[in-house]
Amino acid sequence: MLMQPQLLNLIPLMARLQQHAQQQPHQLALQDHQRSLTYAELYHEVSQLSLQFCQMTSPRIAIQLDNSVQWVVTDLAILAANAVQPTVAIPIPSFFSAQQQQQVLLDSGANLLIDAAGMQPLLVAQPAPPLPLGTVKVTYTSGSTGTPKGVCLSAQNIQTTLVALDQRLGELAVRKHLSLMPLAVLLENLAGVYLSLWRGYQVQLQPGAKLGMHGAHELQLSSFFQALNQLQPHSLIVTPGLVKALVYGVQQQYLKLPDLQLVAVGGARLLPELERQALALKIPLLQGYGLSEFGSVVCFNQPTTSTATDQVGTVGKPLDHAKVWLEQGEVVVSGNAMLGYLHDPSSWYPTCIRTGDWGEFDEHGRLLIKGRKKHIIVTEFGRNLDPEWVEAELTEQPEIYQAAVFGSETLPLTGIIVAAAEVSDSAINAAIAKVNQSLPDYARLHAWHRADSVFSINNAQLTGTGRLRRAEIAKVYAHYLSSERLFV
Repeated sequence: MLMQPQLLNLIPLMARLQQHAQQQPHQLALQDHQRSLTYAELYHEVSQLSLQFCQMTSPRIAIQLDNSVQWVVTDLAILAANAVQPTVAIPIPSFFSAQQQQQVLLDSGANLLIDAAGMQPLLVAQPAPPLPLGTVKVTYTSGSTGTPKGVCLSAQNIQTTLVALDQRLGELAVRKHLSLMPLAVLLENLAGVYLSLWRGYQVQLQPGAKLGMHGAHELQLSSFFQALNQLQPHSLIVTPGLVKALVYGVQQQYLKLPDLQLVAVGGARLLPELERQALALKIPLLQGYGLSEFGSVVCFNQPTTSTATDQVGTVGKPLDHAKVWLEQGEVVVSGNAMLGYLHDPSSWYPTCIRTGDWGEFDEHGRLLIKGRKKHIIVTEFGRNLDPEWVEAELTEQPEIYQAAVFGSETLPLTGIIVAAAEVSDSAINAAIAKVNQSLPDYARLHAWHRADSVFSINNAQLTGTGRLRRAEIAKVYAHYLSSERLFV
């Protein structure tokens, strides 16, 4: 067994933590609502836990915790232990349904669970699925079809993105970062926690409920504003839905954040008008773009242009590690591709990733994202959703004959429902409520409207094979699909 310092120093992030522990031992590294760790204490705890993991046989460790000091310590210890033997982190998103969370445990072959009850061995009924060589983290997408998909990443994937982000931030001095997104979201895990620790900053960690955030779609504004005013972060990573909340809070003078220096936006497309509002209010907003399959971040705007309006609508230039080009309008990236998808060896070790996003470059080389190739809905809180999944669940109910589901960064999930005339509105409400109970929160309908007629080939709302013509349906029912969600 390697000695403790040697073990940690095999991973650059661990070597940087050791450096901070020596040079600023009393500087706070992590703080949640129950405890805090200095850099010296963090290095010690990660060291001890990583040695414990090294004594296990090829552990695949599921982390099912709310944002906390323990989440970060566990995750870093897995990263360190992986330098000695195969040790894999499997973050379980809190916004997944109970069924999806259980599916991730089974799908990943996790043999150890760390949750609020502590460390628990898991019985594995079948051989664990093989992983690409070098896998240290399996990060699950939000499951656009209801089936979460595991993206396998290496320590090198993580480190490469980390260094590129550090270079892009340059001299921007952010001393205190507040994690708003669940740490199971790779963007927050890497660009929030890892980057802050790499630069020697403090990371504030709070359970979602203490921030007024419940699941992937609900935000209680009063609690959200209270938490931000109390914690006074210097940086945040947010989705477009949270940008709307920040703008509202500043406009109404509910929010006062004099030390806020960076609000990085990712997860979904930000409306240009909302971006202009934020910049006019001196909210230091910067858009970025990325995907889990590329180690999270691909592009990010320069902090030096955070108050400029010429960047509005763009997600910035590619980071130094990323090569980005367009093929027939689709964004393609290379330079830090994932190791592959779990259960799909044909996807292993790709040289480039076709993103499925339409894009273009402006005259300064900054990327603009123009939409998705498929009909995937990106919700206002950054979750990907295949509407056909929800539609199938809805039409399994006897009260609902047909359903078309729409949504966007500004429109909560809304259904156009076809039902027999004798089916009352209250019966449809009950059927939708039943479906919503079985779905994760980001996939639940927030509004519905009766269709004027059945979707059919005759009215051009169905194809010859019976698939919905979404553009035609959206045009007919545009008056139901144009309003923005109001926070209450």
